[in-house]
Amino acid sequence: MGYVYKLTATRDVGSNVGQNKKIPKGAVLQVVSSYTSHPSAKEISQAIKVQLGLDIPDGYCSSGNFKVEQMK
Repeated sequence: MGYVYKLTATRDVGSNVGQNKKIPKGAVLQVVSSYTSHPSAKEISQAIKVQLGLDIPDGYCSSGNFKVEQMK
């Protein structure tokens, strides 16, 4: 079963990756995850690639960089 989360960036994410490769603070993503508590860094990274077209490495995509809300 998949769980849907709304993630809001609490700071610029991936700003060390490259000039035009960052998620700005306040950006919102939807992530489908197999975990009940929060999505994994890999799932967040994949959602960023699909929704925003940016290739941000998993290491920059910790759920700690986002406000995580599980959708009902």
